[in-house]
This record gives sequence, structure tokens and C-alpha cells, in this order.
Amino acid sequence: MLLRAGGMPGSHSALVGSVAHATGLFAGFASPLFALALTLAVIAIYDAMGIRRQTSKHAEINNRVARDMVKGKRTKEKQ
Repeated sequence: MLLRAGGMPGSHSALVGSVAHATGLFAGFASPLFALALTLAVIAIYDAMGIRRQTSKHAEINNRVARDMVKGKRTKEKQ
């Protein structure tokens, strides 16, 4: 998995989460280094959630357009 592309954003979220956890185990959960690692993990995971949300919206629109094309209808711009 580490030597090939794919798995974004799930694998990236798992990676930053595990790095933050390992940092906490080795440097201590009260250390500034852990705080930094946790902050970066939260930012990466939040961004991954946004990517998945946008992908879902795009998939819904693409599916609606495909259904309308099969039925011979014109797709409305806003619904």
C-alpha cells in the first residue's frame, strides 16, 4: 500500500492518525510534539471528510444526468 497510488483519502487519514498515536506513545501525550501531530492529523482528516462529501455530491449529479440522458430528458441545472 505504501508503494502504490490510491486509497486517498482513507489511507492518508489512517497514516496521520497512526503517526499522531505513535508520537504520543514515544514522546508522551502531554508533549508539544504530540499536540502538533494531533493538530495535523485533525486537519488532514477534516479535509478528507470534505473531499468525500464533494465526491458524493458529484456522483449524485452525474447519476441524475445519466438517468435523464437514458430517458431522453434534459437535465435541469438546479434541483
